[in-house]
Amino acid sequence: MTFEEKLREFFKTHDPSRLRFAAKIAKRFQGKSTDVMAGLATIYNSGGPGSQIAKLENKPKNAFGDFPASFDANEEKPKNDNTDDAPITENTDFSDSGIDDLDD
Repeated sequence: MTFEEKLREFFKTHDPSRLRFAAKIAKRFQGKSTDVMAGLATIYNSGGPGSQIAKLENKPKNAFGDFPASFDANEEKPKNDNTDDAPITENTDFSDSGIDDLDD
């Protein structure tokens, strides 16, 4: 019996809705049939994939602890030391820059 056939039999028995994944799983995990079948047995013996997803959903989602969930526009904003709203322009007039004094 090929790996794909084993998967088909397993899914027919335990989860017919996933039967369509047998060929894809067999191709992706070629050479690892023993590990895959053992993994599927473990998953389905503990309630199936639905119970695995439920366990994951019960884990805490916020890995950042007290980090704020959102930054509201009404929150205090950092002070900006630059109070000058004039645009920055490049000064190309070097007549009074003192550069000419360097030659002396």
